[in-house]
Amino acid sequence: MTIRHKEILPAFPEDKYSPYRMRQLVSILERRLNALEDLEAQTTGATGPPGPPGSSGAPGSDGADGVGIPAGGATGEVLAKNSGTDYDTNWVPQTGGGGASDRVWNFFMSR
Repeated sequence: MTIRHKEILPAFPEDKYSPYRMRQLVSILERRLNALEDLEAQTTGATGPPGPPGSSGAPGSDGADGVGIPAGGATGEVLAKNSGTDYDTNWVPQTGGGGASDRVWNFFMSR
């Protein structure tokens, strides 16, 4: 890296924070900042294409088991709500429901 210029601050009046000195310092800092921006533009090339994907990370630990379906239940039982409370379910015998008989199906098909 080449330094383009060196600036030496001139001698100032006794008041080191005088408006005159502050304006000069700001001017010097602006020139140095511009020089740094020019240098950055010269050393920074175009962005290249994305690289290949990285390898997968290690698997995380298992979380806590959720509420899920309660254990149990036998043939002919269905899961039903006991109350309006979330997850308040139980296995109960299946009542009602069932499929349509052939007679009902034939009735609808013949119309």
